[in-house]
Amino acid sequence: MPVGKPQVAIIDSKSLRRASLISFFQQWAHSEELMLTPFDVVEACEALQAQADIRMLIVNVGGCSIAEPENLQTFMMLRGQSGGVPLIIISDRDDPQEIAAAVAAEITGFVPTGMDANLACKALSFILHGGSYFPQAAIRQLQRQSAQNRSQEETHAPKSDQNGHRMKSKLTGREGEVLERVRFGDSNKMIARELGMTEATVKVYVGQLMRKFGATNRTQLALVGNQGFAPDCTGLIDASLTEECTNSTELEKKERNEPMLRLDNTLSR
Repeated sequence: MPVGKPQVAIIDSKSLRRASLISFFQQWAHSEELMLTPFDVVEACEALQAQADIRMLIVNVGGCSIAEPENLQTFMMLRGQSGGVPLIIISDRDDPQEIAAAVAAEITGFVPTGMDANLACKALSFILHGGSYFPQAAIRQLQRQSAQNRSQEETHAPKSDQNGHRMKSKLTGREGEVLERVRFGDSNKMIARELGMTEATVKVYVGQLMRKFGATNRTQLALVGNQGFAPDCTGLIDASLTEECTNSTELEKKERNEPMLRLDNTLSR
């Protein structure tokens, strides 16, 4: 493709996987008048620092979890260098907790390798032009899990606690600080070092926050923290996914009603 076109950064630690993704998305890039450029993480950060004209970052994490500290650090680095450039994850995993981790990490789109090839290309175009995309089936499952967690908490909570359930977003200063660090994926040890606490104290705070927000694990707690504080904290997990589900549903409905993209590529089917 001609030099000088806006770039899409294909980021992966494995050179063969980078080459495969570039081959696969080449026709899509041509239709959007973009140039696909392979990078590892360091090269991508250098290109962003040099203010290269990069319009999208596509990071392939393979079979690794998004929530792994090394991956979270990579996403933070890329977001810090790229400003508002869309950041898309390609992953071999498609379970709801991975989607929750992606939302918590402020990812713009999540493309599992098991999804339809044509829909994957349409998802990239949808994101490129201002949308976001997460598989709606996984989002729906997360919303159901959140609703079940709230129902169970309300059933077993004392009556006086249920009456004050809507006001649990009023956190102490320390709780807010711990939640902020959880939001960025820090471990208890890292939080303790940053805030001058013991790990045991951090563990107590994390437990208190999980009870207040109805979260069953750190990923869900990070998802809540990513949305800020609101008067009705019990609805934060659902609210954080509403827009993503709307965007994804819109795209998937459009895919069913419109002709599929043609991909003359051996990897498309």
